[in-house]
Amino acid sequence: MKLAKFFQSNLDFVEKTDLNLREVAMLQLIYIHAENGTHLNVTTAMDTEYIGSPASLHRYIDALLEKNMVETFTVGKSRRTKFLRPTNAAYKKIKKIFGGV
Repeated sequence: MKLAKFFQSNLDFVEKTDLNLREVAMLQLIYIHAENGTHLNVTTAMDTEYIGSPASLHRYIDALLEKNMVETFTVGKSRRTKFLRPTNAAYKKIKKIFGGV
């Protein structure tokens, strides 16, 4: 039953935003890492083959950036490693649609 609600929540998110299901999956992964305090870096995100191929993952990340759902940031002086986190707009939509996860 919980799994069915999870899938229905994802479909609701797709219907209420301009994201496709794989973009939602990537956003969820980024959100989970951010909530756990272990921000996802772009290199690690590119290894999530269960969502898609590296080329597809790059497109999903770009789409999320363009749709203002995620943003990149760096830590310390290292400008080479970029991390991903949901934007404030993404947090508002996630809380509205998923009921304040």
